[in-house]
Amino acid sequence: MQEAYSISEVKGGLAYLLPELTLTAGILLIIIAGIIWHNKSRLWEISITLFVITVLMAGFLIVYAWPQNSIRLFFGFIQQTDFAAYFKLLVLTWCALTAGMSRKKSVEHPAEYFTLVLSVALGSTLFITSNHAVMFLLSLELISLPSYMLTALGRGKGGAEAGLKYFLFGSTVTAVMIFGWSLLYSATGTFDFTSSAFIDQLTQNAEPTAYLASALIIAGLLFKVSAVPFHLWAPDTYQAASAAIAAFFSTVPKLAGLAVLAKILLAFHLFGQSPVPFAAIVGVLSMASITLGNVGALRQKHAKRLMAYSSIAQAGFLLLALVPFDQSGLHALQFYSAVYLVMNFATFYVIGQFEHHQNVQTVADFSGRAGASWTVALVITIGLIALIGLPPTGGFMAKLFLFSSLWSSTSVSPTLRLVFLILGLLNTVVALFYYLKIPYYLFVRNRQNKPNRLPWELQGVLSVLLALALLVAFVLPGLLMGWINKTTFVL
Repeated sequence: MQEAYSISEVKGGLAYLLPELTLTAGILLIIIAGIIWHNKSRLWEISITLFVITVLMAGFLIVYAWPQNSIRLFFGFIQQTDFAAYFKLLVLTWCALTAGMSRKKSVEHPAEYFTLVLSVALGSTLFITSNHAVMFLLSLELISLPSYMLTALGRGKGGAEAGLKYFLFGSTVTAVMIFGWSLLYSATGTFDFTSSAFIDQLTQNAEPTAYLASALIIAGLLFKVSAVPFHLWAPDTYQAASAAIAAFFSTVPKLAGLAVLAKILLAFHLFGQSPVPFAAIVGVLSMASITLGNVGALRQKHAKRLMAYSSIAQAGFLLLALVPFDQSGLHALQFYSAVYLVMNFATFYVIGQFEHHQNVQTVADFSGRAGASWTVALVITIGLIALIGLPPTGGFMAKLFLFSSLWSSTSVSPTLRLVFLILGLLNTVVALFYYLKIPYYLFVRNRQNKPNRLPWELQGVLSVLLALALLVAFVLPGLLMGWINKTTFVL
């Protein structure tokens, strides 16, 4: 009877995994296409078509089967919630945008390229819903291994070097996390980190080894979101990768890692139920990421390397939303994540445009190139203003919601809240000096020769629409926040 029950449970759970099954089917179809077709141009068309169809179908299935309640599946290995569904939808949205940024001429192996991107997306969606250490580690590797290969794919010696560095850092972090989970298992007797038995053991019989294990696991997640002090891999990786992949790395693993980090921090009861001030520690780490990211960006001359340090700083702001650890903070995290996705795409798209068509690499190379396309120049300007957090963009509203949730929090002392708020505002001022470098060179600095016009592409239409979305998010933030407020965070 137990066997029959188990089979029925598995069959019932498969219905909730249709988005992941769709992604798996898309991966297999693209692999088959790569085996059958050898003409690069033809293979590109088939691969990107299958990729877009797969992502859109998976996204539709997430929305169609939007969970109204928390649903535990496969004996507690995964859990479907509306909070998890929201982040899964953001991941797939970015995958669709990746197709818009990718170009035929810059992708030497289209089947491998889109297979790896879909694999990272599949790993991210499973990672977000993981409730068990085994599923946690398996989905994490499904994110990591394709990411290492994407870094090196078709990028020559520099890409291979960056991919190897990323692999060495990532594999070390994975080993550390496995060790952390083994320590937690010895302390709790279970790998289900949201179960009552797990939580009771940590809160009632907490030992120093449990806190050490928790720190090791959290450190691994901080590596995935490229937060200080686990950020060293990001600048070299972003610089070596194509603009599309650099943008992909700055968004998808970060969002997946943040969603799981929020779950684990609550499951460990680090906030409010531990003698260790973990809320303050997370706040300090977020401030360190913001500050060091901004300081590092000030010194950069290479455009993608500058955006790598920008990503580190933005990781700090996203982490800051976890300090309150209440519904308002998590809603601020959700809003900031959605806005970050849009403004990141607008910025990276334009950098990719100039890199591909005019071989622009450094910030100084943008001098006088607004004449190549005033529309594209305005798109990146809006994106960068949003990253700073200035009106009239959605970035301003995102930081407003973030700082408001922090100020009303009770997880840290009023003095510490004030310090975090002041440092956050000061870093916003610092960000002006490097984010506005590119618009300055685009519009103010002159060139001796007139730049060639950028070709108008379908992707350009998408970038304009997203830039307009940033303006709408400032004027009508309730359109998104109204939906976000309906989501709840549960274990």
